[in-house]
Amino acid sequence: MPRRTTISATLATLLLLAACSSLVDADGDGYRGELDCDDQRADRHPGADEVCNGLDDDCDPQTWAADEGWDIDADGAPDCIDCDDEAPNRYPGAEAFCESIDADCDGEPDGSGAEAGSSASCPALDCADVLARHPGAADGSYFINAGSARAFEVSCDMSTEGGGWIQLQLDDNDGVIVASSTLANPWLKCDDDAARFYQGLSEDEISEDRVAAGHSAQEAALRYRNPDTGEVLGDAETGALRRHISELHPQSRMVATIGDNDGGNWQEGGGGGLEVYIALADGRWRLLTPGSGGDCGGGSWPSAGSETGFYLWSSDPARSDVAGDTSLTSADWQLERGEILPTAVHMMVFTGGGVSFGFEQQTFAVR
Repeated sequence: MPRRTTISATLATLLLLAACSSLVDADGDGYRGELDCDDQRADRHPGADEVCNGLDDDCDPQTWAADEGWDIDADGAPDCIDCDDEAPNRYPGAEAFCESIDADCDGEPDGSGAEAGSSASCPALDCADVLARHPGAADGSYFINAGSARAFEVSCDMSTEGGGWIQLQLDDNDGVIVASSTLANPWLKCDDDAARFYQGLSEDEISEDRVAAGHSAQEAALRYRNPDTGEVLGDAETGALRRHISELHPQSRMVATIGDNDGGNWQEGGGGGLEVYIALADGRWRLLTPGSGGDCGGGSWPSAGSETGFYLWSSDPARSDVAGDTSLTSADWQLERGEILPTAVHMMVFTGGGVSFGFEQQTFAVR
Protein backbone atom coordinates (compact mmCIF):
# COMPACT_ATOMS: atom_id res chain seq x y z
CA MET A 1 0.00 0.00 0.00
CA PRO A 2 2.70 2.62 0.86
CA ARG A 3 4.42 1.86 -2.51
CA ARG A 4 1.21 2.59 -4.43
CA THR A 5 0.83 5.89 -2.59
CA THR A 6 4.35 6.91 -3.62
CA ILE A 7 3.70 6.15 -7.30
CA SER A 8 0.41 8.07 -7.32
CA ALA A 9 2.04 11.07 -5.71
CA THR A 10 4.82 11.07 -8.30
CA LEU A 11 2.35 10.99 -11.22
CA ALA A 12 0.36 13.79 -9.69
CA THR A 13 3.49 15.90 -9.32
CA LEU A 14 4.48 15.33 -12.96
CA LEU A 15 1.03 16.24 -14.19
CA LEU A 16 1.06 19.39 -12.09
CA LEU A 17 4.47 20.41 -13.41
CA ALA A 18 3.34 19.81 -17.00
CA ALA A 19 0.27 21.94 -16.45
CA CYS A 20 2.28 24.70 -14.87
CA SER A 21 4.90 24.68 -17.64
CA SER A 22 2.32 25.84 -20.15
CA LEU A 23 1.82 28.93 -17.97
CA VAL A 24 5.52 29.70 -17.60
CA ASP A 25 7.63 31.89 -19.94
CA ALA A 26 10.86 29.98 -19.47
CA ASP A 27 12.97 32.03 -21.90
CA GLY A 28 11.53 35.41 -20.95
CA ASP A 29 10.48 36.38 -24.45
CA GLY A 30 6.95 37.34 -23.40
CA TYR A 31 5.28 34.14 -24.60
CA ARG A 32 4.24 31.27 -22.33
CA GLY A 33 5.16 27.74 -23.22
CA GLU A 34 1.78 26.88 -24.71
CA LEU A 35 2.18 29.70 -27.26
CA ASP A 36 5.93 29.55 -27.82
CA CYS A 37 7.25 27.03 -30.33
CA ASP A 38 10.61 27.00 -28.48
CA ASP A 39 10.44 28.23 -24.89
CA GLN A 40 14.18 27.65 -24.47
CA ARG A 41 15.16 30.34 -27.02
CA ALA A 42 14.13 33.96 -26.58
CA ASP A 43 14.70 34.69 -30.30
CA ARG A 44 12.01 32.20 -31.35
CA HIS A 45 8.42 33.23 -30.63
CA PRO A 46 5.32 34.45 -32.49
CA GLY A 47 6.15 37.62 -34.40
CA ALA A 48 9.92 37.17 -34.24
CA ASP A 49 11.98 38.22 -37.25
CA GLU A 50 12.89 35.35 -39.53
CA VAL A 51 16.62 34.90 -39.99
CA CYS A 52 18.39 32.45 -42.24
CA ASN A 53 19.06 29.62 -39.78
CA GLY A 54 16.87 26.75 -40.94
CA LEU A 55 14.40 27.34 -38.07
CA ASP A 56 10.85 28.66 -37.94
CA ASP A 57 11.67 31.75 -35.89
CA ASP A 58 8.18 33.31 -35.85
CA CYS A 59 6.40 30.04 -34.96
CA ASP A 60 4.24 30.20 -38.07
CA PRO A 61 4.84 27.12 -40.24
CA GLN A 62 2.52 28.48 -42.93
CA THR A 63 4.90 31.34 -43.73
CA TRP A 64 8.21 29.61 -43.06
CA ALA A 65 8.92 28.68 -46.70
CA ALA A 66 8.24 32.23 -47.91
CA ASP A 67 9.92 34.10 -45.04
CA GLU A 68 13.00 32.03 -44.42
CA GLY A 69 13.04 29.22 -46.90
CA TRP A 70 13.03 25.47 -47.14
CA ASP A 71 15.97 23.63 -48.62
CA ILE A 72 13.94 22.56 -51.65
CA ASP A 73 16.77 20.89 -53.52
CA ALA A 74 18.22 19.23 -50.39
CA ASP A 75 21.74 20.53 -51.01
CA GLY A 76 22.21 21.72 -47.42
CA ALA A 77 21.65 25.43 -48.15
CA PRO A 78 18.24 26.92 -47.26
CA ASP A 79 16.51 28.97 -49.90
CA CYS A 80 17.46 32.27 -48.27
CA ILE A 81 21.17 31.73 -49.03
CA ASP A 82 20.89 29.42 -52.06
CA CYS A 83 21.19 31.21 -55.42
CA ASP A 84 19.12 28.42 -57.05
CA ASP A 85 17.17 26.25 -54.61
CA GLU A 86 15.97 24.02 -57.44
CA ALA A 87 19.50 23.02 -58.48
CA PRO A 88 21.32 20.73 -56.03
CA ASN A 89 24.68 21.50 -57.69
CA ARG A 90 24.38 25.24 -56.98
CA TYR A 91 24.90 26.48 -53.42
CA PRO A 92 27.52 28.49 -51.47
CA GLY A 93 30.83 26.67 -51.81
CA ALA A 94 29.74 24.33 -54.61
CA GLU A 95 32.29 23.15 -57.18
CA ALA A 96 32.24 24.68 -60.67
CA PHE A 97 30.56 22.57 -63.33
CA CYS A 98 29.90 25.08 -66.15
CA GLU A 99 31.90 28.13 -67.16
CA SER A 100 28.80 30.27 -67.72
CA ILE A 101 27.00 29.39 -64.45
CA ASP A 102 27.55 30.70 -60.92
CA ALA A 103 27.62 27.39 -59.03
CA ASP A 104 29.08 28.69 -55.75
CA CYS A 105 26.63 31.60 -55.45
CA ASP A 106 29.29 34.32 -55.30
CA GLY A 107 27.50 36.41 -57.91
CA GLU A 108 29.82 35.66 -60.85
CA PRO A 109 29.93 32.85 -63.46
CA ASP A 110 32.60 30.37 -62.45
CA GLY A 111 34.59 30.50 -65.69
CA SER A 112 35.51 26.82 -65.48
CA GLY A 113 33.91 23.44 -65.99
CA ALA A 114 32.05 22.43 -69.15
CA GLU A 115 32.00 24.78 -72.14
CA ALA A 116 29.03 27.13 -72.35
CA GLY A 117 26.45 25.91 -74.85
CA SER A 118 27.51 22.27 -74.62
CA SER A 119 24.33 21.03 -72.92
CA ALA A 120 20.97 22.11 -71.54
CA SER A 121 22.55 22.17 -68.07
CA CYS A 122 25.40 24.41 -69.29
CA PRO A 123 23.85 26.93 -71.71
CA ALA A 124 25.42 30.06 -73.17
CA LEU A 125 23.54 33.33 -73.39
CA ASP A 126 23.49 33.15 -77.20
CA CYS A 127 25.68 32.13 -80.15
CA ALA A 128 27.75 35.30 -79.84
CA ASP A 129 28.48 34.40 -76.21
CA VAL A 130 29.79 30.98 -77.28
CA LEU A 131 32.01 32.62 -79.90
CA ALA A 132 33.32 35.23 -77.47
CA ARG A 133 34.32 32.52 -74.98
CA HIS A 134 35.76 30.24 -77.68
CA PRO A 135 36.83 32.20 -80.78
CA GLY A 136 37.42 29.00 -82.75
CA ALA A 137 33.93 27.61 -82.12
CA ALA A 138 32.54 25.76 -85.15
CA ASP A 139 29.18 26.23 -86.85
CA GLY A 140 26.59 23.89 -85.36
CA SER A 141 24.09 23.32 -82.57
CA TYR A 142 24.47 24.89 -79.13
CA PHE A 143 22.25 25.34 -76.09
CA ILE A 144 21.39 28.91 -75.13
CA ASN A 145 18.87 30.62 -72.88
CA ALA A 146 18.89 34.25 -74.18
CA GLY A 147 17.44 35.28 -70.83
CA SER A 148 14.68 32.64 -70.77
CA ALA A 149 14.03 30.31 -67.84
CA ARG A 150 14.75 27.18 -69.87
CA ALA A 151 17.70 26.39 -72.12
CA PHE A 152 16.95 25.48 -75.73
CA GLU A 153 18.95 24.30 -78.71
CA VAL A 154 19.73 26.56 -81.66
CA SER A 155 21.79 26.42 -84.83
CA CYS A 156 24.74 28.84 -84.76
CA ASP A 157 26.55 30.39 -87.72
CA MET A 158 29.99 31.18 -86.34
CA SER A 159 31.70 32.20 -89.58
CA THR A 160 29.86 34.80 -91.69
CA GLU A 161 29.69 38.56 -91.02
CA GLY A 162 31.58 38.25 -87.73
CA GLY A 163 29.76 35.08 -86.63
CA GLY A 164 27.62 34.48 -83.58
CA TRP A 165 24.35 34.33 -85.54
CA ILE A 166 21.30 32.30 -84.45
CA GLN A 167 19.80 30.57 -87.50
CA LEU A 168 16.03 30.18 -87.80
CA GLN A 169 13.32 29.32 -90.31
CA LEU A 170 9.68 30.25 -90.53
CA ASP A 171 7.59 27.22 -89.62
CA ASP A 172 6.20 26.99 -93.15
CA ASN A 173 6.86 24.46 -95.90
CA ASP A 174 8.56 26.91 -98.27
CA GLY A 175 9.28 29.74 -95.84
CA VAL A 176 7.02 32.23 -97.65
CA ILE A 177 3.49 33.22 -96.53
CA VAL A 178 1.23 34.04 -99.50
CA ALA A 179 -2.30 35.44 -99.76
CA SER A 180 -4.05 35.73 -103.15
CA SER A 181 -7.36 37.21 -104.18
CA THR A 182 -8.33 33.93 -105.86
CA LEU A 183 -6.37 31.06 -107.40
CA ALA A 184 -7.23 32.55 -110.80
CA ASN A 185 -6.19 36.03 -109.66
CA PRO A 186 -3.02 35.30 -107.68
CA TRP A 187 -0.08 37.09 -106.05
CA LEU A 188 2.26 36.35 -109.01
CA LYS A 189 0.23 38.22 -111.68
CA CYS A 190 2.96 40.63 -112.80
CA ASP A 191 5.34 40.15 -115.71
CA ASP A 192 8.35 39.27 -113.51
CA ASP A 193 9.38 36.69 -110.94
CA ALA A 194 7.48 37.57 -107.76
CA ALA A 195 9.91 35.37 -105.79
CA ARG A 196 13.13 36.95 -106.99
CA PHE A 197 14.09 38.11 -103.49
CA TYR A 198 13.29 34.74 -101.90
CA GLN A 199 16.70 33.27 -102.65
CA GLY A 200 16.71 29.81 -104.17
CA LEU A 201 12.99 29.81 -105.07
CA SER A 202 10.99 30.78 -108.12
CA GLU A 203 7.40 31.94 -107.93
CA ASP A 204 5.95 28.65 -109.19
CA GLU A 205 7.68 26.79 -106.32
CA ILE A 206 5.82 28.76 -103.64
CA SER A 207 2.43 27.49 -102.49
CA GLU A 208 -0.64 29.51 -101.57
CA ASP A 209 -1.23 29.87 -97.83
CA ARG A 210 -4.37 31.99 -97.86
CA VAL A 211 -6.95 32.51 -100.61
CA ALA A 212 -9.12 35.53 -99.94
CA ALA A 213 -11.96 34.40 -102.27
CA GLY A 214 -12.34 38.02 -103.27
CA HIS A 215 -11.40 40.91 -100.99
CA SER A 216 -10.54 40.40 -97.33
CA ALA A 217 -7.93 40.67 -94.60
CA GLN A 218 -5.96 37.49 -94.02
CA GLU A 219 -3.82 36.67 -90.99
CA ALA A 220 -1.17 34.02 -90.34
CA ALA A 221 0.43 33.37 -86.97
CA LEU A 222 4.22 33.07 -87.24
CA ARG A 223 6.29 30.43 -85.50
CA TYR A 224 10.00 29.73 -85.83
CA ARG A 225 12.01 26.51 -85.92
CA ASN A 226 15.57 25.28 -85.61
CA PRO A 227 16.71 24.43 -89.17
CA ASP A 228 19.05 21.69 -87.89
CA THR A 229 16.51 19.77 -85.82
CA GLY A 230 13.17 20.97 -87.20
CA GLU A 231 12.04 21.67 -83.62
CA VAL A 232 9.59 24.58 -83.37
CA LEU A 233 10.49 27.06 -80.63
CA GLY A 234 7.94 27.55 -77.88
CA ASP A 235 6.42 30.89 -76.97
CA ALA A 236 8.81 31.38 -74.03
CA GLU A 237 11.89 30.70 -76.14
CA THR A 238 10.71 32.87 -79.05
CA GLY A 239 9.79 35.63 -76.62
CA ALA A 240 13.24 35.51 -75.06
CA LEU A 241 14.88 35.78 -78.49
CA ARG A 242 12.53 38.58 -79.51
CA ARG A 243 13.56 40.65 -76.48
CA HIS A 244 17.24 39.76 -76.82
CA ILE A 245 18.16 40.19 -80.49
CA SER A 246 18.66 43.46 -82.34
CA GLU A 247 20.22 42.44 -85.68
CA LEU A 248 18.96 40.66 -88.76
CA HIS A 249 21.73 39.15 -90.88
CA PRO A 250 22.48 41.53 -93.78
CA GLN A 251 21.97 38.74 -96.33
CA SER A 252 18.60 37.64 -94.96
CA ARG A 253 16.41 40.72 -95.03
CA MET A 254 12.67 40.63 -94.30
CA VAL A 255 10.68 40.71 -97.56
CA ALA A 256 7.12 41.81 -98.35
CA THR A 257 5.60 41.95 -101.85
CA ILE A 258 2.45 43.33 -103.48
CA GLY A 259 1.29 42.21 -106.91
CA ASP A 260 -1.38 43.97 -109.02
CA ASN A 261 -2.10 46.77 -106.57
CA ASP A 262 -4.06 48.75 -109.21
CA GLY A 263 -2.59 51.95 -107.83
CA GLY A 264 -4.31 51.31 -104.49
CA ASN A 265 -3.12 52.49 -101.10
CA TRP A 266 -5.13 50.64 -98.47
CA GLN A 267 -3.40 52.20 -95.46
CA GLU A 268 -4.54 55.66 -96.55
CA GLY A 269 -7.90 55.03 -98.18
CA GLY A 270 -8.95 51.65 -96.80
CA GLY A 271 -11.16 50.99 -99.81
CA GLY A 272 -8.79 49.07 -102.03
CA GLY A 273 -5.23 47.94 -102.49
CA LEU A 274 -2.80 45.40 -101.13
CA GLU A 275 -0.79 45.69 -97.90
CA VAL A 276 1.39 43.59 -95.61
CA TYR A 277 1.61 44.33 -91.88
CA ILE A 278 3.49 42.51 -89.16
CA ALA A 279 2.03 42.13 -85.67
CA LEU A 280 4.39 42.71 -82.74
CA ALA A 281 4.37 41.17 -79.27
CA ASP A 282 3.26 44.48 -77.70
CA GLY A 283 0.10 44.50 -79.85
CA ARG A 284 1.23 47.02 -82.46
CA TRP A 285 1.16 46.49 -86.21
CA ARG A 286 3.88 47.76 -88.52
CA LEU A 287 3.21 48.44 -92.18
CA LEU A 288 5.79 46.84 -94.48
CA THR A 289 4.38 48.08 -97.79
CA PRO A 290 4.04 51.88 -97.92
CA GLY A 291 3.40 53.55 -101.26
CA SER A 292 1.37 51.99 -104.06
CA GLY A 293 1.92 49.67 -106.99
CA GLY A 294 0.66 49.33 -110.54
CA ASP A 295 -1.72 47.23 -112.60
CA CYS A 296 -0.55 43.79 -113.70
CA GLY A 297 -3.49 43.00 -115.94
CA GLY A 298 -7.24 42.42 -115.92
CA GLY A 299 -9.04 39.53 -117.59
CA SER A 300 -5.77 38.44 -119.12
CA TRP A 301 -2.47 38.83 -117.35
CA PRO A 302 0.32 39.69 -117.03
CA SER A 303 0.49 43.09 -118.65
CA ALA A 304 3.75 43.35 -120.54
CA GLY A 305 6.47 44.92 -118.44
CA SER A 306 4.36 45.03 -115.25
CA GLU A 307 6.26 44.58 -111.99
CA THR A 308 5.67 43.28 -108.50
CA GLY A 309 6.39 45.72 -105.67
CA PHE A 310 9.22 44.51 -103.41
CA TYR A 311 9.93 45.88 -99.91
CA LEU A 312 13.18 44.80 -98.27
CA TRP A 313 13.62 45.43 -94.55
CA SER A 314 16.88 45.28 -92.59
CA SER A 315 18.01 46.19 -89.09
CA ASP A 316 20.64 48.27 -90.88
CA PRO A 317 18.84 51.21 -92.56
CA ALA A 318 21.55 51.36 -95.24
CA ARG A 319 20.52 47.89 -96.42
CA SER A 320 16.76 48.43 -96.51
CA ASP A 321 15.51 48.90 -100.06
CA VAL A 322 12.65 48.81 -102.54
CA ALA A 323 12.45 47.29 -106.02
CA GLY A 324 9.89 46.86 -108.76
CA ASP A 325 6.69 48.93 -108.76
CA THR A 326 6.15 50.58 -105.35
CA SER A 327 5.92 54.29 -106.33
CA LEU A 328 8.91 54.80 -104.02
CA THR A 329 12.48 55.52 -105.09
CA SER A 330 14.21 54.46 -101.87
CA ALA A 331 13.60 53.04 -98.42
CA ASP A 332 13.81 55.10 -95.23
CA TRP A 333 13.18 52.42 -92.63
CA GLN A 334 14.78 49.79 -90.44
CA LEU A 335 13.70 46.96 -88.16
CA GLU A 336 14.00 47.75 -84.46
CA ARG A 337 14.42 45.38 -81.52
CA GLY A 338 11.16 43.48 -81.09
CA GLU A 339 10.26 43.70 -84.79
CA ILE A 340 12.65 41.12 -86.24
CA LEU A 341 10.56 38.12 -85.11
CA PRO A 342 6.93 39.25 -85.49
CA THR A 343 4.12 37.25 -83.94
CA ALA A 344 1.89 37.29 -87.03
CA VAL A 345 1.53 38.73 -90.51
CA HIS A 346 -1.62 40.58 -91.59
CA MET A 347 -2.27 40.57 -95.34
CA MET A 348 -4.79 43.00 -96.84
CA VAL A 349 -6.12 41.78 -100.19
CA PHE A 350 -8.58 44.38 -101.48
CA THR A 351 -7.78 44.21 -105.19
CA GLY A 352 -6.95 41.34 -107.50
CA GLY A 353 -3.51 39.78 -107.21
CA GLY A 354 -2.03 39.28 -103.77
CA VAL A 355 0.83 39.65 -101.31
CA SER A 356 3.65 37.66 -99.75
CA PHE A 357 5.86 37.76 -96.67
CA GLY A 358 9.09 35.99 -95.72
CA PHE A 359 12.84 36.41 -95.43
CA GLU A 360 15.45 36.76 -98.13
CA GLN A 361 16.94 33.41 -97.11
CA GLN A 362 14.76 30.48 -96.12
CA THR A 363 17.23 29.95 -93.27
CA PHE A 364 17.72 33.44 -91.91
CA ALA A 365 19.92 34.60 -89.04
CA VAL A 366 19.65 36.96 -86.09
CA ARG A 367 21.80 38.08 -83.18
